[in-house]
Amino acid sequence: MFYGSLSDHRTDVLPNRMTSTLEGLPWLRDPLSVGKQKVTYTKWIVKEDLALLPVIFNPQYAGNHHVSGKLAETIDFIKRANPEFAADILLFYEFVASEFAEMHSDSADINYLVTAIFTKIMLGHNPGTFDGILYPSCRVDGDGTNIAILPEATEKLDLIVAGECMVYKNGKHVIVDNMTVCDSDWKTPLTDFKYRPVDDSAKRGEEKIYEELEVFNLDFV
Repeated sequence: MFYGSLSDHRTDVLPNRMTSTLEGLPWLRDPLSVGKQKVTYTKWIVKEDLALLPVIFNPQYAGNHHVSGKLAETIDFIKRANPEFAADILLFYEFVASEFAEMHSDSADINYLVTAIFTKIMLGHNPGTFDGILYPSCRVDGDGTNIAILPEATEKLDLIVAGECMVYKNGKHVIVDNMTVCDSDWKTPLTDFKYRPVDDSAKRGEEKIYEELEVFNLDFV
C-alpha cells in the first residue's frame, strides 16, 4: 500500500507536514523523547480522481471539511438504501472505524490486524471498485486525514516536490527544519531528482534550533 496524508489548502487547520510527521516517526509520540532524525517529504497532486472508501463513522472526526461532508452523505445513503439493515450496518461500520481511530503506543502488527483484514476484504472483493481507503489520523485527534492506496493507483498521482528535512525534538518541543529540495514549478511532475540546498531564508539552521531547544547537541535517533 502507498500511504500519505490528505492536504487541502481550502480547509486545513494543521501546520503543513504535521500529520505525516507524527504518523511516520513513532519516537515523536513519546513526550520525553530527545533526538533528531533526517526525513524526506514529498508532495503529490491528484491528476485523476481516486475512488476512496471512507473508514470514518463520525463526520466530525474526518478532519477535512469536504471529506466530512461526503461522509455524512454516505451515512445518509446507507440509512435510505437499507432501512431494515441500516442499524446493523452502521453498528459494524462504527466498530471498524473505531479500530482505525484507536491510538496505539507502538507499531506492532497485531495492533492493526482488524484494520488490515478489513482493508484487504474491501479492496479485494470487487477489484477496481476502490483505489484505497481514507481514515482519520488519531495522532492529531482526527484533525488530519490519512489515505492508503493500492500501488497501481499511484498512476493517478504526480510527484511534484521532494525535500529533505531534519526533525529536532527535546521533550515536548519539536522543530522541523528544511535542508534540501528537489522541485520543478510545483505543477509539473518531477523528472530531475537532484537535491539542492534550500535558501537560507527557508531554513532556521541547527545552531539557532539548539538555542531554542536549550540544548548543546542532539543525537540521531
